[in-house]
Amino acid sequence: MKSSVAPVVTINVLPNSTAANKTTKRLLRPSYKIGKGATLVSTRLAVRTAAGKVITPSATSVNVLPGSYRVTTTIRYTYKQNGKTVAKTVSKAQNLVIGVVKPAPVKSVDADVFNRLNALRVNKGLPAFKASPAFEAFLTAEASGVRNVPWPTGADRLSTGGAVGGSYVGIAKIVVDLLLDQSWLRADLYDPDYNTLSVVTRTTKGEKYVFVSFARIAAPGPAPVPVPVSTVKPSPLTAADVFSRLNALRLKKGLSALPSVPAFNTYVAAGGSSIDPMEWPTRMRSSTTTGVEGSSAGSAASVVSQLLDRGFPQLYDPSYNVLSVTVSSVNGENKIYVGLGRFTDPV
Repeated sequence: MKSSVAPVVTINVLPNSTAANKTTKRLLRPSYKIGKGATLVSTRLAVRTAAGKVITPSATSVNVLPGSYRVTTTIRYTYKQNGKTVAKTVSKAQNLVIGVVKPAPVKSVDADVFNRLNALRVNKGLPAFKASPAFEAFLTAEASGVRNVPWPTGADRLSTGGAVGGSYVGIAKIVVDLLLDQSWLRADLYDPDYNTLSVVTRTTKGEKYVFVSFARIAAPGPAPVPVPVSTVKPSPLTAADVFSRLNALRLKKGLSALPSVPAFNTYVAAGGSSIDPMEWPTRMRSSTTTGVEGSSAGSAASVVSQLLDRGFPQLYDPSYNVLSVTVSSVNGENKIYVGLGRFTDPV
């Protein structure tokens, strides 16, 4: 059948695309649409870089690396018109960019663990933990092996928390599951006395670990109102006096008096905040340490009063079986650490 209308042949624009990385090649092929009545003869690509370097003068397809290119597609076809075979060639040039896939931002495992632990706490009806840059810096230093790091300003109670190491540290859900396998960490997580959480990942002794620690950090309050200096000289502050008073409070609650363990005293005297179990006293499973200093540490009675005023429910927790009280003087002011430990066979 004779036809006087030439068929339509359309060359499609090759879309810009991305490769997985700068060494991954992408395959380019001509893209076109042949109208009714046309017979395809050949397809060719000519490719050169944006700077003019020829990649291929003519090919049916070509692999190219990420970059900017000038691509010309050429289609040869025939069709019948008025009883004759007509040969046609159409070309189309375009600019083409092949980029590299931008890596997705790596979600911080620390932040993910922090949020998952907070969600568990909130589900128990407890207030969410806050984050503290000072506490994070403290935990980072501890996790890096620095010792005797000063507590964050306003912190009066710290937990030894827990740590997870090995190949799972990059998977937040597994990290949280392994942390919660530690009974003392579960207790700290749901302890309403703590209000601050820190999670850091560090490499120690050739192994990567996720460290978790809890703290009670008071918000900055108004400047204290000056009070007249008492003319009555207080009794000397001794660790034994504070120790006896705290044990007496336990006895009034029907609990047993707690023993003192020399190794735990040494640990608490250094701040009692090491997160490395290798540095814990033998047989210690977990601990909590709180501190009193300055004017509140003038006497045993004032130390105990200060502890009770701000809340010290751990004193009556039957799972703790060792008590430590240490007293030191820094720049003429007393500093008292009170520690409670969970030990396996403490005596």
